Amino acid sequence: MILARLTRAIREQNWFAVALEFVVVVAGVYSAVWIEGHQSREAEREQTAEVIETLRGDLLNSGTIERRFITTIDAGLEEWTAAYEAGERPSPYYFRVPGSDTAPANTWETLLSMGVGEVFRPDLVFDLAFFFTERQGIGQRYVRYVEFVEDEILPYYSTDTSVFYLESGQLRPEFAANLERLREYRNEAESLIIWSTCLNLRLESPHDSELSCSRDFLQAVDDGETARLREATP
Repeated sequence: MILARLTRAIREQNWFAVALEFVVVVAGVYSAVWIEGHQSREAEREQTAEVIETLRGDLLNSGTIERRFITTIDAGLEEWTAAYEAGERPSPYYFRVPGSDTAPANTWETLLSMGVGEVFRPDLVFDLAFFFTERQGIGQRYVRYVEFVEDEILPYYSTDTSVFYLESGQLRPEFAANLERLREYRNEAESLIIWSTCLNLRLESPHDSELSCSRDFLQAVDDGETARLREATP
């Protein structure tokens, strides 16, 4: 229809009509491109909001769970140490996670498949990837700890505690080492809580925040920013 009118106007040398039809065509094309771009930007904003909500929910939940673990471990170790120092020979304290031994990795893998690398700044993507990879690695270390518990402690727990001690009354080195692994896991869990808090703060403004969430930074306990993160930890 527009092409027919344009052809007729050129044939009649009606240049005003030619210009008018040209403006209509350009305006139509521009409007279509603008609407498509607007819809694309809206879809991108919605995807970004969904990614942020998913990530912040995962970080918050993991921190809550790890905080419970720390409370349980601290209480168990304190009770065991008090009994041991009082001259008793209790079975070594152990901690087992209810359900799966490791944290789920599906959240980060799913978001990667959604193109999360195109949503955030590269440094934030790196920090997030580092966190989830480290959390998975700490989970694997916990599995090695609990395998020893299941193989070497549980078969004798509360039945023949003498197998855990030397004749001198000291805890055998392998069981002492296993307790030390648990203390390390407890400290790693605390580090993950601070780390997840840092990432949550970054996700409040993912395109602007330059707050560092690297592991080296978080271990700088004398740094004022790290102190703020500790205070921000719920």
